[in-house]
Amino acid sequence: MRCVIARFPFDFTKGDVMESMKRFKPEEVIGSSVIVGRRT
Repeated sequence: MRCVIARFPFDFTKGDVMESMKRFKPEEVIGSSVIVGRRT
């Protein structure tokens, strides 16, 4: 996916995003939420 922030283009791939986010844990859902498949 191509994303432009402040006129600077970035290319994101699923593998790159998953690799960079693997050390972070998701925050607990508080308040209203939506369930899509198995994810809240």
